[in-house]
Amino acid sequence: MSSAGQVISETAKQEGGPQKGSASAQMQSEVVRQRNFEQAAAVVGSKVQNAPESVTSEDAAHIHSREAKVTGVANPAKGSLSSQAESLAAANEGRSNNSAVNATGASSNPTEQA
Repeated sequence: MSSAGQVISETAKQEGGPQKGSASAQMQSEVVRQRNFEQAAAVVGSKVQNAPESVTSEDAAHIHSREAKVTGVANPAKGSLSSQAESLAAANEGRSNNSAVNATGASSNPTEQA
């Protein structure tokens, strides 16, 4: 058992068992939020570093959500992993939208052919 797990277990015992809203339940939630962020950061961070052209808006939204939950800040700071992912996703999607223009210069997107 991890040291965090031991602390949570001891706290739950002192509280008479785990109960919704208890200190041990809150600590467990924090551990889960941190792990979720670390897992998302590993995946999205790898894409940002190794394959920035593959970062999608879904990746950016996922890491933004995890980062906001762990930091308690709705809009993570400039330069954070989520802001980097959002910038890359916007650039990548801009390139994808531009590739919808065919060789004649006309858009292949039906909503732009009005």
